[in-house]
Amino acid sequence: MNAAATPYYEIPNCPTYGHVVVPMEPLLTGVQKKAWVLPGDYVEYWQPRDVASALDVDYDTTISRVIAMAQEEEDGPTLHALTTALVLLANLRDQIDFPFPRATASTTPDGGIHVYWERPGRTLVLAVPPRQDAAGYIYHEDATGHAALRDTSPQTLVRWLTWFAYA
Repeated sequence: MNAAATPYYEIPNCPTYGHVVVPMEPLLTGVQKKAWVLPGDYVEYWQPRDVASALDVDYDTTISRVIAMAQEEEDGPTLHALTTALVLLANLRDQIDFPFPRATASTTPDGGIHVYWERPGRTLVLAVPPRQDAAGYIYHEDATGHAALRDTSPQTLVRWLTWFAYA
């Protein structure tokens, strides 16, 4: 089949069994080519939310780590820190147009939460305070330097997570 002549695509090295695979559009900005459905009677079986969930395994892992840390640690995070971290991560997931990078989490001695994204040569930390009257921050580090920012808004998190994932 000629992909230039039709909007349908064939998956290489995969038997078609008489089906043509069609990309779901619009599904997720930036990851549309990873989402596939079978045409015809099978379309209602494959829902966009099912594909989106499958693509967010690293987000689910990150959220699971934050919740598990809160449940397992004796001196876990405060309710404010846990709620704020989960809301910030959910907002971040909704605003990025690339797969969510896997992160790990830890509790600070005063009951705050640190969410860490690390890869060779690059670190990003979201520090969530234990109380509403305390300030959180975003720490970033690479070979050129490091800094801590007091702005933990979703827009700033999107900017720095994009920096972490792509730069």
